[in-house]
Amino acid sequence: MAEHNDLGKKGEEIARRFLITKGHQILALNWRHRNEELDIISALNDLIIFTEVKSRAFLYEDASDLISSKKQKYLLDAADAYLQVHSIEKEARFDLVFVLIEGEKYTIEHFEEAFNARF
Repeated sequence: MAEHNDLGKKGEEIARRFLITKGHQILALNWRHRNEELDIISALNDLIIFTEVKSRAFLYEDASDLISSKKQKYLLDAADAYLQVHSIEKEARFDLVFVLIEGEKYTIEHFEEAFNARF
């Protein structure tokens, strides 16, 4: 497996554990719709949260810029499909978890409501 794939998988696992400590109930990991993938789908209180995980070995100036408008559209489409397939009628939110991995150390930034969704 390529090094960037290893970094991505490690970041997703760190993000998953992080969200659990914040009270999230994990519903699905790497859920696919067409060519798009939702990294983590969780429930928290009355919300369904779709979390995009970005893992890097170097720091971005503004991690919140890591989800392009095109990527947002794909995530919206996939999230809408997930809600329909599972007959879920809860309010949804899109989060971003940025994981900076430096060897065995890491830092996490959690951006709740990373972008607005309209279903």
